[in-house]
Amino acid sequence: MVDGCPVVQLSDTAVDVQLVLNALYENRSYNFNDPKPGPLSVVAAFLRLGKKYEIDSLRAEAECRLAAHFPSSLKDWDRSLSAIGPSLIQYYRGLEFDVANLARDQNLLSILPAALYSCSLLGMREILRGISIGSGKVVSLSSYDRDVCLLGRDRLISE
Repeated sequence: MVDGCPVVQLSDTAVDVQLVLNALYENRSYNFNDPKPGPLSVVAAFLRLGKKYEIDSLRAEAECRLAAHFPSSLKDWDRSLSAIGPSLIQYYRGLEFDVANLARDQNLLSILPAALYSCSLLGMREILRGISIGSGKVVSLSSYDRDVCLLGRDRLISE
């Protein structure tokens, strides 16, 4: 209790909690029905906390947005490439790595092939060393996904 009010300890990041609470209790500042690109940080927060606290609507919205950008079938991949208009996720350098890491972390295995394929289109140096996204921060794949990406890239090139 603090000042007579109950306090709940959360292990989640303050940013994730704030994004989810804003989505649930305020005007939805991140409306996924809006075709404008949204930040991956919001998608990630909705996935993590939607799963943890069983908020199915938030998790479903985030999964739909990811699946539109990183579809699970070749037919949907081809359709996404021919679609006119912006992506549903704001692009930044390193997005592909962040999505692959998020998909692995959240066990979204249907998203991983397209995310890792997108990673494989980057340069060999970026795949091996990661991508500097400023402030000394480097985003990279796990060693397992890096190996999968490199083996897939090699196979694509050789065929």
